[in-house]
Amino acid sequence: MLNLLIRNMAAWMILAGLSGWPFETFPTVVAQEKQPGALPDSSDGVDDQESAAKPDGTVEEKDQKSESAKADDQPENPGQEDLDKAFELKITVATTRDLDRVADLCESAIEKGLDADSKMQAEELWASVLSDHAKQLEQRIAPDGIPSTRWRWLRSQAISRLQKSIELRPDRIESLILLAELHSLDSGDREVALDAIEKAIAQITDDNEKLSKAIYIRARLAEDDESLIADLTQAVKINPKNFEALMRRAMFFLEAKKTDDAMADFNSVLELDQKNIDRHVVIATELRRRSLFKESVSILDRAIETEPENDQLLVLRGQSHLGNEDSELAISDLNRALEINRLNADALNLRARVFVTQEEFEKALDDANELIQQQPDNPMGLGLRSLIYRSLNKFDEAIKDV
Repeated sequence: MLNLLIRNMAAWMILAGLSGWPFETFPTVVAQEKQPGALPDSSDGVDDQESAAKPDGTVEEKDQKSESAKADDQPENPGQEDLDKAFELKITVATTRDLDRVADLCESAIEKGLDADSKMQAEELWASVLSDHAKQLEQRIAPDGIPSTRWRWLRSQAISRLQKSIELRPDRIESLILLAELHSLDSGDREVALDAIEKAIAQITDDNEKLSKAIYIRARLAEDDESLIADLTQAVKINPKNFEALMRRAMFFLEAKKTDDAMADFNSVLELDQKNIDRHVVIATELRRRSLFKESVSILDRAIETEPENDQLLVLRGQSHLGNEDSELAISDLNRALEINRLNADALNLRARVFVTQEEFEKALDDANELIQQQPDNPMGLGLRSLIYRSLNKFDEAIKDV
């Protein structure tokens, strides 16, 4: 009896965490024990011989009582043992195989038979582990932003689990959002995605972060610019810290040649995590790619303020200065980068090329020679020195490098 109480307590504690039920609703389980000296149940003392002596349906009465006794011997919840095992395993789950095992135990418990309350517990736990497994599969689709070669298979496996999770619990918001997100990827089913995300949005009432994410996913499904920008703006309004929505809206503004609006969103993104240098570099590089050199410099100014000894940031800003036709500022950044790290090949190469444009060929040659000394087989350095020799009319030396 004590083990049963412990298993029931574990079950309700897990469900309270999964579904948001308050712990105050924890059911009170009372053990029904026979008091000392209590009489046995009356059905235990039926006199079969006395019943058989009756002439009116004696055998039928005996058979009915026998069947009733057999029914009483059957457990009330035949699947309870499997459900208890499922909850115990969920506490210690460590792998996706464990999650599948929990799901199998829940399915087995329901098939064997459970009362209404236990069945609800089993379905909730089953839906939860299916959603958890799908989430882990989704995280493997594009680790570090690079799509896996198996991403379509991973998506199909995740979707199949989410479909069952939603079948068990149609109101499970996390499963609906993830299903929509997976179908919003290339070759997904847009109609399924829209249906799922609309159902999720309709149910979210008190979680702005989750609602903002759902609306952002709907924006990804938009087929026209008006719907796209409307959803992105709504997502940002609900949660100003929605990184994905801010970045997507900034890129939309760049495409629309609304540079000021794009920069406002980019700056909001950087405010979310000022020490995230990678974000600065991604944004600055995109701006430079679009020939927005002044804007690229402003982003790199912020990054260098955070990490003033980062030589590579100085090289990137030097590139943007060159794009802005400011070779003096470029040289200044490159000089500083080489003071910090004399082995920075990008800085040597870029400074040498700036010297060539300024017709300071001897300085350029010094940088090229240093670059080749560091990396003798670097074709970039050999090509650079060949260019410098040609500029100095030293064609024999230029041919050697080629």
